[in-house]
Amino acid sequence: MYCPNFLLNFFLFYLFEHRFIPKVSANTAKSHFHLSFKNEQLMLEKLLDTCVRKKWDNNVLLVVENADHCPTSKCSFSRHIPIHLFQINANFDSRRGFRESYLSNETQIAKYHKPTSCAIIIASNMTEFTKLMLKIKNSIWWQHGAYFVIVNIDYIDTCQLAYAFLKQAWKFNILSVLYICKNANDQEEAYTFNPYAEVAPKLWTKVDLHSKTSDSNWSLFQLTVDAIPTSSKHGRLECNNLFFDKSKNLHGTNLKVALKRTSITNHYNSTMSGYKRFTSPGFSLIASVFHRMNATVTVKFSDTHGFISPFGEPQSLLNDLISGTVSVIMNIRLLRHYWNFQVHSFHAETVAIVSLKKQITLIEKVENVIGSTFFAYLFILSLAFTVSLKYIFEQSISLAALNYLRICLGISSATVPRHSVKRILLILLIIFAFVFNSCLLSLLTALESSSNRVPVIDSYGDLIKSNSVIYGVDSLKELIWQKDVRDRFRSVKETGNCFDRLLKGDSSIACVGSRFHIGYFGSESELIHVSKFNLVNRGHSYLIAEDFPLFSKIHWLLLKMNEGGLVDLMFTREACYHHFRYSENYTVERLGLKNLHHVFTILIGFWVLATPVLCVEVITFKIKKFLSSRNDVDSLI
Repeated sequence: MYCPNFLLNFFLFYLFEHRFIPKVSANTAKSHFHLSFKNEQLMLEKLLDTCVRKKWDNNVLLVVENADHCPTSKCSFSRHIPIHLFQINANFDSRRGFRESYLSNETQIAKYHKPTSCAIIIASNMTEFTKLMLKIKNSIWWQHGAYFVIVNIDYIDTCQLAYAFLKQAWKFNILSVLYICKNANDQEEAYTFNPYAEVAPKLWTKVDLHSKTSDSNWSLFQLTVDAIPTSSKHGRLECNNLFFDKSKNLHGTNLKVALKRTSITNHYNSTMSGYKRFTSPGFSLIASVFHRMNATVTVKFSDTHGFISPFGEPQSLLNDLISGTVSVIMNIRLLRHYWNFQVHSFHAETVAIVSLKKQITLIEKVENVIGSTFFAYLFILSLAFTVSLKYIFEQSISLAALNYLRICLGISSATVPRHSVKRILLILLIIFAFVFNSCLLSLLTALESSSNRVPVIDSYGDLIKSNSVIYGVDSLKELIWQKDVRDRFRSVKETGNCFDRLLKGDSSIACVGSRFHIGYFGSESELIHVSKFNLVNRGHSYLIAEDFPLFSKIHWLLLKMNEGGLVDLMFTREACYHHFRYSENYTVERLGLKNLHHVFTILIGFWVLATPVLCVEVITFKIKKFLSSRNDVDSLI
């Protein structure tokens, strides 16, 4: 990411240029500036060429309280990188190279400005710094995962306040922080911290806190700015190490998590230890992430999912998450676009409707399988066939109809037309009759093998027409935006409770749930229908506390697991080995057509017998014609 390199070097330039000069006369300050800056300008330019990448998509926010805290000279990087000024007082000229300038009390339209990727905070004391942080947090610019650079512009030895400033920054759940100050020896220093372990790149030096903190894992690190290598070979690596990944290894840091445990859908084995306790895919995924980060967990159990009450209040696990009692809920959930405390979607999921199939009569079954249009086509084709036979055989319509029936049943006819054109036409009609009979037999086979039950709810329109009461867990109701459906929604403790009623024959209800969880209780069968229509299209997600420091790392690991196919593999294994489906104990009653295959066999026999008979008739006719013509010749002789 380009932001850290830019931030540090922007303020290195600022520090070298201003040197935190004490408040003396203008001539003295000017002389001091030229002497120091001239000697170090070559090193500074080399450092900038090594670390800075000018990129327009960086969204940098410069946060100040008043104009006195801003550089009085040019901001050289503002012409190459978009810097937005965020100030409390309006006495600063925003035309000095800044892209845009905002006041903290102005209304900012979020659709025009994305959250900041880098925030530069200029403050002179702890009170001012806290005030500025609160202003950012309550604005559209806030993003706890951004890179923050704190510049203390007080004229005294400000490095001794590094611990206090960084500890205050950690209260805002910020991990990537750089504190820049000037020590008593007139040297610029940078400080950062690691809240999880005493580990940092070699570029940093650990600072002894002398028991300033009760947290043994919280560590402070110091870096002298002059010690940063500026060679092209090593400079880039050192610049990247300024904001190092502190969430890569948590060194056994304990995280407070929660889960809703049920007997079927979520597997938790209390007899095992560590992450082996979690056996369902939803638990295993997030447990694998924690294990990869080398974190331990303390689990809180609950009987209900977290959800929003009709009064807009968080309930159960969701309330624990918002209040800070837990940091992560391990149950896999469907993504809520209006919740801030959740990891982004990493795997697609949908919500389906499960209902009983309706018993139908023989007439309804024929209508569903064959359809009324088939009989209309049958009548038209039969009429055309009969008229054609009347023309071919030159006989009455009744005899033509009889011949049509004979051909359909595969019974040969002794009548053969004399003209070759009519004989060819007759052969084509016979072939057509065979094809038509094959189609008819296929339809009769489908009629015999099809179920005497049909789905009732397979679309949103079917759901509205059915007037069925919809049952599902509390957390699903807030995902349904259709008012007609929400009004008929009733909550159940477990999805299995709704399936119990379905299997008892209650056709007045319908169950809703994610397709993955539905697989535990039932699938498409003779009795139950799972709709192809998706009531809700969302992705899988986990609920995570707002501004949780490990949010980005958890989301990144989940995406990598999904890209590698691990998520699909875990769900597939669950479907093969752990799914539990209720037994229906239901046998579909046939409509008395199961012995119809004897009729089909007889018809096929007629076809097989009629083919050689027809061939014999044609050959006999040819022989008779040949003999007749020969006799006529002999008589003439």
